[in-house]
Amino acid sequence: MRLVKNYLVPESIEQAMEMLKSPDYKIIAGGSKINSEKTGEYGLIDIRKCGLNYIKVTQGILHIGAMTRISELLDNKDFCGLGESFVNALKSTGHAIVRNQITIGGSVSSLTPWFNLATLLLLADANIIYIDENNSGSISFREYCDNSPREFIRRKIIKEITIPIKKYEFKYIRFSQTEVDYAPLYVACSGKTPDSLKIAISGCLPEPKLFDNSDFHISDLSSETVEKSCNDFIEKIKGKVISTNVNFSREYIIKILPRLIKESIMEEK
Repeated sequence: MRLVKNYLVPESIEQAMEMLKSPDYKIIAGGSKINSEKTGEYGLIDIRKCGLNYIKVTQGILHIGAMTRISELLDNKDFCGLGESFVNALKSTGHAIVRNQITIGGSVSSLTPWFNLATLLLLADANIIYIDENNSGSISFREYCDNSPREFIRRKIIKEITIPIKKYEFKYIRFSQTEVDYAPLYVACSGKTPDSLKIAISGCLPEPKLFDNSDFHISDLSSETVEKSCNDFIEKIKGKVISTNVNFSREYIIKILPRLIKESIMEEK
């Protein structure tokens, strides 16, 4: 904590927003991202007392408070009812100690490459409810990821994430060396016909990204057609591919990514 020059603990969102008016302060949720930063000096605003730790369902929508921890989601029947892909994504989020620290709001605001849920939130049409100086607003997770998310969330507080309640049947692939280490890439797919295909990719791009068949141009779901389309797609985006994992080079990720996308499409078919 040597980078922290002051530490504030407001008891309401209103108090937190007033404190956030100072450019020298940052919001802290679970703290995993702050702990990994090596440079800079700033004050922290701890929002644990702002009433943002909850999971509830209203009118077919799951509301997840920003301070809800990954371990709490795994213990919640409504969240687990979203489908096996959601449960598997959270179970592979580090070990139990990490899951007891990481919050959904902190993960969404920082969009670290190892945020396991990002691809699934894109496919599930999740929304972000936030608070700013003009009260509150909402933005789809997809629009958030597509439009400089870290700049957008600056001077805002994420209140909750909302997900329509249903049992989702997504093909979810987490590519890593072990079940609990940080993965360099994630791929998730939905849709059983070319026109309905949606493919979400995270970890190996600057931000999580949702694609559809207008990006892949798949005419049929034969193995040969899908393989060619995936290879053509990677040629178009490989300039944006990054590696945030020392165990996997950028060149290796470019090589393996089309195979993983093909696997997700063929198994989802």
